Amino acid sequence: MKPLLRYISIVSIIIIGSMTGLFAEKISALSPSTCGYEIGSNVVTFCGRIVSGADPTSFEAGWDDNYAVDKNHAYYHEKIIDGADPKTFQAVHYSDLISKDANHIFCENKLLTTDVQNFKLFEQLDPPQYEPNLSLDGSAVYYRCDKLENSDPKTFTKLYGQETNSTDDGFYKDKNNVYYHQYRFYADADSFHDLGNGYAKDKNAIYFNDKGKVHYADLKSFHVNVRYYGAEGDNEKYRQLDAECGNKYYDAYDDNACYSHGDVFAARNKGAVIGSNP
Repeated sequence: MKPLLRYISIVSIIIIGSMTGLFAEKISALSPSTCGYEIGSNVVTFCGRIVSGADPTSFEAGWDDNYAVDKNHAYYHEKIIDGADPKTFQAVHYSDLISKDANHIFCENKLLTTDVQNFKLFEQLDPPQYEPNLSLDGSAVYYRCDKLENSDPKTFTKLYGQETNSTDDGFYKDKNNVYYHQYRFYADADSFHDLGNGYAKDKNAIYFNDKGKVHYADLKSFHVNVRYYGAEGDNEKYRQLDAECGNKYYDAYDDNACYSHGDVFAARNKGAVIGSNP
């Protein structure tokens, strides 16, 4: 194994260990953190806590002081990573949680999966970038250190706001489930799509982030306020909407009401129910 770097004072090149660019055998850059590994003559500490079993003479810390190795073990912070082979141990590029050796994938100090061949960080397509909290192998999707139950890595995808073209709402789905970050939504996966502004829709309901269903929303007439994303709109239409919404901030509307963060706050007709999501 190429040595993990202890401290480097200038930015240098990252040597990538695979064609996918996921694994870095030698990672560089960044000055040492104020709280990290300290190697003494007889003991190693992490943020003042003793790293039990560490061998000071062979101990080497990683670039950001999250991981380290010696001749006997690999470490996450002050904890031994059980079962890790220090000779083949590597950090995973783009993630401060994930590491690997020849036969295992680890999250922090725990085994995540043994499917090393198929493991990769999830990559969103627009814009292309890795999402360090999401990873997958041949049989499952993982959020940080937790497996998403009944997930399907082959069909797992990030959703984009269809009315706002936004990419930051946090909705995902596969053939089995819909997710908001790591939380599974009880929604219809086939018809579920992201609207934008934190809202989503399936054939049965409107949803807002992790609040779940927007119970008072009208499915047929519901729209998000696209003006906050610079989209062109009918000025007269929005002047009327603004007035009906009390000239206050609203991120969505339907024929009955105005909404802010999933809650109704202004009625557009006498029959609308005003109140927070139950």
